[in-house]
Amino acid sequence: MDNKIITVTSPLLPNLNEFNEILKQIWGSKWITNNGSFHKQLEKELADYLGVPYVSLFTNVTYRFTGFENNR
Repeated sequence: MDNKIITVTSPLLPNLNEFNEILKQIWGSKWITNNGSFHKQLEKELADYLGVPYVSLFTNVTYRFTGFENNR
């Protein structure tokens, strides 16, 4: 019997060299938590794409209701 693995799906991964360049930017900023430059860029681009004034990204609803407020 052949024990060949049949995958149903496989992840779409970015080019590793390009990804490492992005990681270098993140590490260089020393900001790896919420509200960093990539977080802000994603919020802006999502808002533009959706045609809304702004989008707020957060980890979960509990975090959002614990008094955290973005200064926009």
